[in-house]
Amino acid sequence: MKNQSLTARKSSVLYITLFTFCFFIYDGAVCGQIEIDSILPPFSKLQRPAQPTTIALSPDGSQLVLGTSSGYLATISTITEKMIWKTRISQGYAKHATFALNGKQFYLGEQSADGFIFCYDVSKSRKPKLLWKYRLANDIDTSIPENPDDYYAWIQYPGPHRIAATSQGDLIVAAVHSWYKDGQSLIKSQLYRFDAKTGNPIWKFPSERPLPMIIRWFDYSHDGRTIAFVCDKHSADQSIGDLKPGSLYIVDGETGKIRWGHTFTALTPYFDQVTFWRGVAVSPDGKSIGVTTNDGRAFIFSEEKPIWQEDLTTPIEISGIPITATSGTVGTTNEFIIFITGDTFVPYHLQKGVKRPPTTHPNGLTLFGYQWNGQKSWQWKLENMPQGLCIDLSGKYAAIPISRYGQTDTERPNGVSIFDLTTEGGGLEKYLRTYRLAGQIPYDMIAIDRNGRQIAVVETVINTSGEEQQGKNQVHIITTEIKDTN
Repeated sequence: MKNQSLTARKSSVLYITLFTFCFFIYDGAVCGQIEIDSILPPFSKLQRPAQPTTIALSPDGSQLVLGTSSGYLATISTITEKMIWKTRISQGYAKHATFALNGKQFYLGEQSADGFIFCYDVSKSRKPKLLWKYRLANDIDTSIPENPDDYYAWIQYPGPHRIAATSQGDLIVAAVHSWYKDGQSLIKSQLYRFDAKTGNPIWKFPSERPLPMIIRWFDYSHDGRTIAFVCDKHSADQSIGDLKPGSLYIVDGETGKIRWGHTFTALTPYFDQVTFWRGVAVSPDGKSIGVTTNDGRAFIFSEEKPIWQEDLTTPIEISGIPITATSGTVGTTNEFIIFITGDTFVPYHLQKGVKRPPTTHPNGLTLFGYQWNGQKSWQWKLENMPQGLCIDLSGKYAAIPISRYGQTDTERPNGVSIFDLTTEGGGLEKYLRTYRLAGQIPYDMIAIDRNGRQIAVVETVINTSGEEQQGKNQVHIITTEIKDTN
């Protein structure tokens, strides 16, 4: 396996008043490290330490946005290596951030009692200016968690599952509110397309009232004309109507109207319903759609019809114990779709007294690359649990953070595996290298610039069972272009 041994060839450390930035050549890739405890002190000093929850890189890679679970936000210049701005948006949870494709604005969504979407002007090297904000709770309601002091109370607040900027300059948002009231599970979701200049909704879906189901995730074509989302579960206080849980729906990006939908059949006898994670991806040209369900199936749709299905990690029985592996991380180019599977587990409702799987699922911890006609093109075995996926806008580079998030399996390596998707051949040819980290990588704490030249990934400290610490709280800036250091 090429480039498997990663060594630092050159290093120099530059100390700055606000933070430390380390710059060095790492296996041919120019890398930087930004220590974030001094940028966002609450990250490590609160009674309940805050966690990094969202990261974004500007299209040209010159600015970095970092948010935390305590509502703090910082913007950092990757050129001057200085912090530009720091604020606290609320007592809520900084859920998701993204930049406009022109790099002049960035958007932040919070999960809080209000669930605001914020738009900031970052076109000049100064403090970002708030241009507008939109209160999602006006549409999907607010609530008070049953136990406001609980560490996970934020989950019962309204907020965006995803925000994304289109090439036309508009903003697509999936807002979700799932909470409990008088012992009942209540759900409201809304899909939006905002005018990014004014913050006014161009359309809402549904237009009459919020959807009484969870919109798990959405994806869209580069021209913004095709938006696909998956939804599941439903609210106890409302009828489902024409839209059904366990379904894929395609929305016209210009009108906000449903084009078509597909409801998946439950994989009996192991599951009685269909649920998703981030199991939907649209090809950049909008011609094809890929879906994965939490029961381990993968699908490809073209022209409103399913044209391919594969049982990637569906349950198999070992000594009478059903085992499966996580799925739901997907990404696309116009050439193929990437499905990524994770660790093996025994589904909770099938455990029958056995919690740990007796062996690993043969298709677990694997990257699968399929052509859009369903023919498998390549695959790659992962060394640790995948913690997300990012592909640059040109479709050249893919980066997969691998890390066990927790105190177990500290012997398995953490890092970011990088692939050149345009290289001919199989996984070995497409694989470039893995940038190793000592600490762990929280889920989805990775970002890539428009052309794939820079990758930003967050590392956090691991507290091992022996009360030792591994790694640091820091952001790594990795360049994908190999530099000749001879």
